[in-house]
Amino acid sequence: MKTPRRNLYRQLLTTALLVGGTFQIASSVLAQAAPTPTRAGAAIENTATATYTDPNNPGTTLGSSSNKVIITVAEVAGVFVNNAGVVDNTPATGIQSGDLVYFYFDVTNVGNDPTNLVIPNLATVAGPGAVLGDLATSIDGGTTYTAIAAGGSFTSGQIQPGASVRVRVQQFSL
Repeated sequence: MKTPRRNLYRQLLTTALLVGGTFQIASSVLAQAAPTPTRAGAAIENTATATYTDPNNPGTTLGSSSNKVIITVAEVAGVFVNNAGVVDNTPATGIQSGDLVYFYFDVTNVGNDPTNLVIPNLATVAGPGAVLGDLATSIDGGTTYTAIAAGGSFTSGQIQPGASVRVRVQQFSL
């Protein structure tokens, strides 16, 4: 039995669209994982060159080059919030009702220029449990923490591209 051409084309088109969509998603994810962006204000220079031979004059190589193009990289802001772990204050029993649990998040500057971060003390909990006390921040990777006053916020100094501020949320487990 012959398969109609229309069905083959439809299957081919569907496959092409699915594969194309998958690669677009993958490229977005890979773009976020770039190690260090080019710093703001950096100049990128480029000159195109070409060598060729004239068919009317075999053996003679000719060359050409374009004008130099200089582009200055614009400042791009970016922040990425990543889960940095959960710690139960009473680890011998596992997380149970009544335990104090610490949730850690890293707020990372993924832009290409130093920037200040503002972190308000506005944590909420979805589901059972309640935020206990104030949020706390650490600019030394979690060695020391400073509480953010109720209703206030933490404003960092200049955070370099790739650097992070760690935020600790205390939650009372119900």
